[in-house]
Amino acid sequence: MIRRYNPDLSVKVLYSSRIGHIMVGEGTVGTTPLLLHERAGLEPEGFFREVQPTPKLGVRFLWGSRGLFDYTFEQAWSGAMPTTHRYARGYAAPTKGPLTGFSLGSALMEENRIRLRNDDLPPGSPSPAAGYHIENATFVAYLEACCRERNIELVEAELGEVRTGERGVDLVRSIDGREFEADFFVDCTGFAGRLIHQALDEPYVSLRDHLFCDKAVIGGWERQEEPLRPYTTAETMDAGWAWQIEHSGLINRGYVFCSQFLDAERAEAEFRSKNPKVTDTRVVPFESRHIRKSWVGNVAAIGNSNGFVEPLEATNIQMICNFALRLGTALSLASSGMEQQADAFNLYTERSWNSVRDFLAIHYRFNTMLQTPFWEHARRETPLGGVSDLVEYFEAAGPDPYGMESHLPKGDLFGVEGYLAILLGCGHPHGGPVPSTAEHARAGFDVKVNRAMAKRCSPAAGAAPQDWATTRTTARMAERPPRASAQAKRDPTAVEAAAPALSPPLPQVALPQTIRDLGPVNVAPLRALVARMSEEFWARHDAAKANKFKVFHHTRHVIFRFPHDVHDPRAFQVYPAWDMMEKELSAVMQEAVRDYGFWQPVFPKAMLARLLAGQVIDTHRDMGRGNLVTHKIHVPLETSKDALFRIGTEEFHLETGRAYEVNNVRLHGASNAGSSDRIHLIFEVFEGAL
Repeated sequence: MIRRYNPDLSVKVLYSSRIGHIMVGEGTVGTTPLLLHERAGLEPEGFFREVQPTPKLGVRFLWGSRGLFDYTFEQAWSGAMPTTHRYARGYAAPTKGPLTGFSLGSALMEENRIRLRNDDLPPGSPSPAAGYHIENATFVAYLEACCRERNIELVEAELGEVRTGERGVDLVRSIDGREFEADFFVDCTGFAGRLIHQALDEPYVSLRDHLFCDKAVIGGWERQEEPLRPYTTAETMDAGWAWQIEHSGLINRGYVFCSQFLDAERAEAEFRSKNPKVTDTRVVPFESRHIRKSWVGNVAAIGNSNGFVEPLEATNIQMICNFALRLGTALSLASSGMEQQADAFNLYTERSWNSVRDFLAIHYRFNTMLQTPFWEHARRETPLGGVSDLVEYFEAAGPDPYGMESHLPKGDLFGVEGYLAILLGCGHPHGGPVPSTAEHARAGFDVKVNRAMAKRCSPAAGAAPQDWATTRTTARMAERPPRASAQAKRDPTAVEAAAPALSPPLPQVALPQTIRDLGPVNVAPLRALVARMSEEFWARHDAAKANKFKVFHHTRHVIFRFPHDVHDPRAFQVYPAWDMMEKELSAVMQEAVRDYGFWQPVFPKAMLARLLAGQVIDTHRDMGRGNLVTHKIHVPLETSKDALFRIGTEEFHLETGRAYEVNNVRLHGASNAGSSDRIHLIFEVFEGAL
């Protein structure tokens, strides 16, 4: 990712073939495929061929008072409430028994099936996101080949001395005496943290007060007659939990336990009693921890040198991707202040680790399945950290996603959906309204529908990844491929994308007469990022923009997303600038449309528009049917009282930090009589789940 976002950088990777692989199965979360293929640029077809991933629709927990529940990669509990329900879905969840079948993804998990693109389902049926199950050694070998294809130099060198200086690390010396100098070093030396920890003395922060497990027994066996399950299993054990990861020819198992309550010999005996087919095993000690500052001087840590937690929610690959993406973006902006980029990176990584710590903690705190000494200790002693207010709200008001969202801590990675899935799945008691018998019946009917659709889908075993994987290159519109635009020809780095495949035309939306004030939006993080944009950045992106219309002769743009067709917004392109600013943009856009109640909002167009001081946007109207089926939103980031928006004969001052829907099919324009440039985030949105 560093090379992808900094194509002019010279990158050299030092590695040692003497260092073995951990040789455990790896699982990802639902968004990891997009990070791997779109952000890191790993070409899907080659990845599928070499790595041979199997599908992961979520995690099946043998856990909590229910004994069994599913956590999928869908918005099953926090999505927009259907008109058939008075309350959010979680209120109608059964209080006892397994919690499964509540979504198509969960129903597919019950059937060991996966939705393929040619499955016989009604138009508009959901396509649950799928992550990957991958084998570690195969994945690493593939990444090494990718480095060579991208002319990233791989140097066989076992690390010896690390020489430090005023800026951090001056050079590293291999054990055979070769010296390697660099302007910037990325520490990927694993648990040792040879550069950031040992050489620069940056300490690790232990998470042992939240996460008590410290060892794992690992084993597996060759697949025989077992069905291939499209999910990871997390099973409650006497002193911890056990995973099961499904590969096409191998089943990988591991028991994560706390040595304070169980020694390795008894842990292996319990493990083998549950898994009689296991062949060889080994015990791996570990410590849940993270480095205090991830970027020190000219060194940043990625991977296990940055931190490690047990794989209960498959966060390790995701954290590597997230941190690498942030680091690549930060280095591309470093000309505007390396120290500021380091501070922001350190804050982001610290909040990310806190989020993982607290999310895993609720798994332990509310698992009442077993009454062993370990689990009694976990329920009594596990702190809730930054999510205590969120849990208190759930206990008092119930599974209300909107109220819970206001209690999410900064830097949260899992969203309300994650907390609802675990709290409801564990059967943790809550207050709030009691749905009627009729509403419970409707929820039961939804489960029947999901299970009926799942039976029409394909078996997970033998399904080709290109037919189920969630990548933009595979998520094409079913009826016709997107038409190549002139912008695509000018900008080969743009990524094709599509909204959910729909053959009927999108319905028209109700547009405001002029503007509709959508209320306040937190724009501070996005404003701070925009303020650091250089003139060269603006000029480069404006020169490549797709909307080169005369009315914008005094307006500069940075395009993030743009449709191919003015009549149908469902096929659109995603540009590299989106990757650099996705978190800040998504936060503003999702908050701005919160009151629309979208089930699956799709944002086909997004851009920054910078109207220069003392200039105007000529009166015009936006043409094409696409403007009748989307809501067009303006969010001012920088403005003044002398910047006005005009629709017809009426003029409006749009305030910073508020969102507005505008009627762009009427004659409209803008003027900026102020002394500073006016900058708006402008985007379009429609309901993708219709």
